[in-house]
Amino acid sequence: MFEKTKQAFDFPVGMIYLNGNSLGPMCHASCARLVDEMDNQWSKRLIGSWNESGWYHLSQTVGDKIAALIGAPTGSVTAVDSTSINLYKALHASLSLNSKRRVILSDKSNFPTDLYVA
Repeated sequence: MFEKTKQAFDFPVGMIYLNGNSLGPMCHASCARLVDEMDNQWSKRLIGSWNESGWYHLSQTVGDKIAALIGAPTGSVTAVDSTSINLYKALHASLSLNSKRRVILSDKSNFPTDLYVA
């Protein structure tokens, strides 16, 4: 069973890879999917792929898969940008409401990357 799963990935022979917080090994199906996305959907359909290939609905499609994993109802989870990007968007939008606002107040206990974004 393990050998069948291992064969699904493009994995260097003899390597033991235990990195769990970064890129894992690429599976063969992902490579084929990327080629299809670029060579057929993006290259040939251009902007039409947003609708024809379902790109427009991917955030909800992925959100529904996450919902199933966490026991949430279908349609209640949406996959969006990273936390850091969303924080930047929220801070930028709030500062844009009043051009006299030039300071973001925080405290040292906030997550370091959040402080960096701010």
